[in-house]
Amino acid sequence: SARRQFWAGAKDEEQFIWHAMLRELSAAGDYTLFHFGRYERTFLEQMMQKYGSAELSDEFNPMSRLCDIHAAIRTNVY
Repeated sequence: SARRQFWAGAKDEEQFIWHAMLRELSAAGDYTLFHFGRYERTFLEQMMQKYGSAELSDEFNPMSRLCDIHAAIRTNVY
């Protein structure tokens, strides 16, 4: 397991950081992106539309590799 952070300090860095993250995911091979709630999914959808994901095959598309922890536990906890 590994933890990575990708942060754009300014709007003009956003595309570079997005593609850096996609290259990291591509190199990771089999991966799962854990998140809590809709925020991250919505953000990834927006970035995919804005900048694309040419670096990744469909098999390793981040949208197909998400695991929403909130959705997984909410029916068992509430």
